[in-house]
Amino acid sequence: MIDSKTENGICQLNMNHGKVNAMDLEFNTALVEQLQIQARSACKAVVITGNARVFSAGVDLARVLEEDGHYMAIFFDSLVRLFEELFHFRKPLIAAVNGHAIAGGCVIAAACDHRLMPDEGVRIGIPELQVGVPFPAVAMEIMRRVVDPKRLPQVVFGAGVHTSEQALEWGLVDELTSANQLLDRALAVAKDYAGLSADVFLVTKQQLRQPALQRIENAQSGYEANVRRMWTSEAIRASIQRYVETTLRK
Repeated sequence: MIDSKTENGICQLNMNHGKVNAMDLEFNTALVEQLQIQARSACKAVVITGNARVFSAGVDLARVLEEDGHYMAIFFDSLVRLFEELFHFRKPLIAAVNGHAIAGGCVIAAACDHRLMPDEGVRIGIPELQVGVPFPAVAMEIMRRVVDPKRLPQVVFGAGVHTSEQALEWGLVDELTSANQLLDRALAVAKDYAGLSADVFLVTKQQLRQPALQRIENAQSGYEANVRRMWTSEAIRASIQRYVETTLRK
């Protein structure tokens, strides 16, 4: 589900779950476990990438509709935990966005310290409002940190997916390269990060993310409980059903 290999101090995590790396309970748990393993390992930086076609298509909506409300509750908790694990990761984390990164897949990439994407043929974005689900606080803060503030409402409310050029201009990714050079370039960036002092990097990363972390903490004592309740409601299930029927099954 999550394949890993380490060479020259750089760990490469390949998400390999079905055709589109759809995020379900098992996927979220497996990726959290791998991140925790690599946080304790001797590797100095991590590159995360997808399979041959897709980085991640986001939440497995078909699975959500097959399961009951209990699954949705534990899935929501696993999703929040995954985003928090990514956002708090102690070492340099590089996203090689080798295929479409949609919804939760976009958030995974945005949580990384540096994001690379092919210069054509790939789309990225957060269509959550089209699906009809609210953002967990950590997901919204991850997106707020990377997207150009002037573009953030358009990215969130527009609920669309974007070309490589738009993604670079608006802050969804940091760098474009050709598809056949993407992984090599990501590994080179990871090597550069790995050459930094680990302690100094961690402190600096925490400083950069502190405002977002504070807002996440505030949300957890405020509106986040309502977001979780909404995710497990029949109204949200109905919204997901409509989205699947009108969009994904066209």
